[in-house]
Amino acid sequence: MKHIDVVVPVFNNAQSLPILAEEIAAYNRSDLIFRIILVDDGSIDNSWQKIEELAASSKYNLMGIRLSKNFGQLSAMKAGYSMADADAVISISADLQDPSDLVRQMAELWEAGRPFVVCARKNRQDKFLIKMTSLIAYKILGLEVPGIPKGGFDTFLMNRNIHQKLLTLKGRFNFLQADLLSFGFTPAVIEYERVERKFGKSGYNFRKRYRNFIDGLVDSSYLIIRLATRIGLVVALLGVILTVVLIIARFRGQAPFNGFTLIASSVLVVGGVQITLTGILGSYIWRIYDAIRERPAFTIEKVI
Repeated sequence: MKHIDVVVPVFNNAQSLPILAEEIAAYNRSDLIFRIILVDDGSIDNSWQKIEELAASSKYNLMGIRLSKNFGQLSAMKAGYSMADADAVISISADLQDPSDLVRQMAELWEAGRPFVVCARKNRQDKFLIKMTSLIAYKILGLEVPGIPKGGFDTFLMNRNIHQKLLTLKGRFNFLQADLLSFGFTPAVIEYERVERKFGKSGYNFRKRYRNFIDGLVDSSYLIIRLATRIGLVVALLGVILTVVLIIARFRGQAPFNGFTLIASSVLVVGGVQITLTGILGSYIWRIYDAIRERPAFTIEKVI
C-alpha cells in the first residue's frame, strides 16, 4: 500500500473545498491512498466549519489544520508539510484553478519512478495585468534559478526524500520553487492551463504579488546585490567623467554649467542611489536577523 499526502492551503475557500475533496478522493485505489491535509490560514468565511464537516465524514481520508491567524500561503503550506507523513507529498491550491486531475497525473509519474514532478502553467485564464506581471517576474527569477518553468509552478509532487530535505530549511521568507530545484532533482514537467476562478475572489493583490516577487528574488539569488554594485560603479564612473570635463573646461577659462542646477541634480541622483542601495542591504540584513531569531513561520491552533 502506497500513501500520498495532498497539502492544500485554504483561505476563504469554503465553496470549493467539498468539490476538491470529492475529486481527490475519487483517485483512491486499492494500492494507493490519498490523504487530504487542509490548512486553514486564518479564513474569515466558514472554511473551517466546512473542513470540520469533511473531516467528520468517513467518505474522505482528511486532516484539518487550523492556524492561529493568517500567516500567508507559504506558511500554511509549511504547516501542512510538518504534519505530512507519506511516501510522497503533493501541493495544490484550494480554488480549483489548478485541475485536480493533476494529482492523478503526478501520482502516475511518481509510481513510474520520478521523485519530483511539477505542473507548469502553459496558459492561464487570468486578467491581462496578472498574466503579464507573472510572466515578467518569472522571467527575471529564471535568470538566477535554472530550470524553473517560464510561468513558475505552485502545484507539484515531491517524494519522501525531498520532503524531508525541505523540512530542514529555516527562515520565513523562502522562495519554495528555488529551494526545491536546488536539491538537484530534475523534475518531470506536466503542462496545463490554469482555469478561471469559480468561487470568490483571490486574496493575492498587486502588493502581495510584488512582495512575494521581492522575497523570491532576495532569497534565491544575488542578482540585486550585483545590480546594485554595477549601478554604483556606473554612477562613480559618470562622476569621474564629469570631474574631468569640468577640470578641462576650467583650464580653458570656460564654465560649461552655471548656477546650482548641476549641483542639485548631482546630489539628488547620488543621494537617491545611496538610499536605494542602503534599502537593498537592509532587506538582506533584515532576513539575516529574522533567521537568527528563528520566529516560527506558523502556529497551529487545532488539528482534527
